[in-house]
Amino acid sequence: FPKGTSAGPSGLSVQHLLDAASVPLHTPICNSLRGIINLLASGRVPKPVSAFIAGGRFIALTKDNNREGPPTDVRPIAVGETLRRLTSKCLCTILRDKFSSFFQPSQFGVACKAGTEKVIHNLRKGIEES
Repeated sequence: FPKGTSAGPSGLSVQHLLDAASVPLHTPICNSLRGIINLLASGRVPKPVSAFIAGGRFIALTKDNNREGPPTDVRPIAVGETLRRLTSKCLCTILRDKFSSFFQPSQFGVACKAGTEKVIHNLRKGIEES
């Protein structure tokens, strides 16, 4: 997660997890966190909780108008629940090679570092050369 990443609807932030992991406990927080991530990844979250975990909250950020003066508009940014986001990052890391072999060579945005950027740069180069 980027530093300063916003907390999800519960208010739990990545910094909370990092702070909890640095406290010496009888049972390290990482063991409990692993159990929660495995529960979320398995799809066995109780129904009343699943809607909350899958939800998010909107934050209104000012839109950069690329002009002088104050911004005149806002754009909504959705921030998902931190535990769900962490679970998805873990799953994507574990399954990265499978995603890559499944989607390539026709997909450049999955498990391919700067894949879409390479496509755009090559397209621009081709247009300029023609």
